[in-house]
Amino acid sequence: MALADFFPAQSIKDIVDHGEISFQAIGDSGVGTHDQHMVADAMSRDIDKTNPEKGPSFLLNLGDIIYGPDKKAGYANKFYRPNENYHNLIFGIPGNHDGEMRSALDKASLEAFLLNFCQSKGQQPPLGQSFGCRMPNQPGAYWRMTCPFVDIIGLYSNTGENYGTIAHPDIGDQQQTWLAETI
Repeated sequence: MALADFFPAQSIKDIVDHGEISFQAIGDSGVGTHDQHMVADAMSRDIDKTNPEKGPSFLLNLGDIIYGPDKKAGYANKFYRPNENYHNLIFGIPGNHDGEMRSALDKASLEAFLLNFCQSKGQQPPLGQSFGCRMPNQPGAYWRMTCPFVDIIGLYSNTGENYGTIAHPDIGDQQQTWLAETI
């Protein structure tokens, strides 16, 4: 995917003409606390609405977006509500807690992540719409995004608590193969 898939051509030109791109990154944020709201609100103040190319172009969530059971329901209070004042796109890389299934309500690993970050082109997640958020429609749990001045590769660490892995007999090697073909 390319940043140009999400931004008008003029915005990309403005970034290139500015000579640099900036973005914000955060991780391990999946609890929905007051502090999380404060951090998201502070990051939202960095966005330059008059000259967007001078501020962060997007936020990259580095994983553990949602903790605990019933992740689908958890997105309302643990992701969207804390970020409701953040009006740039938020790209996500799932962490081990995003893939865990802690109750019968979590029917499939990454189900909630995929619902909220990986809708089909032109579609938006229902919760995202209810909070007025425009989500990026990523191609999956791991991806490459080409931006002016930088390419970003997002890899899913899978569900090991003490280690991450992109290939394992239990999960296969699709992500590792994709990475080798991508770089």
